[in-house]
Amino acid sequence: MTDLEFTEREIEKVNTSFNRQIYRESRVRYDLLTKSELDKELFNASLRLSPKDWRTIRTDKYWAKRDSLETDYEKKAYLLLCIEYYFEKILKIA
Repeated sequence: MTDLEFTEREIEKVNTSFNRQIYRESRVRYDLLTKSELDKELFNASLRLSPKDWRTIRTDKYWAKRDSLETDYEKKAYLLLCIEYYFEKILKIA
C-alpha cells in the first residue's frame, strides 16, 4: 500500500468523524453545505482523482477564479463544483 492509498476501514473512520462534526454543526442557511459536509464531500471526491485528474481540473482559469474568492469555504465549494463538473462532463461519471 502506498502512502496515498486508503483502506475501506480508514475511509469509513474519516467519514464517521465527518458525520459527528456535521451532526454538531447547525445550519445557518439550508441551501448551503456545512463546513464539515463540504470537507467530507471533497475528501470522498478526491479519493477518485489521480494526479493527472488534479492537473486537468486545476488549470490557469481555475487558479484565477479561486484567487478571486475570499473565504476558505468559497474556495472549497468552487473546487467541489469543478470536481463535480469534471466527473459529469469530462469523465461522464454521474
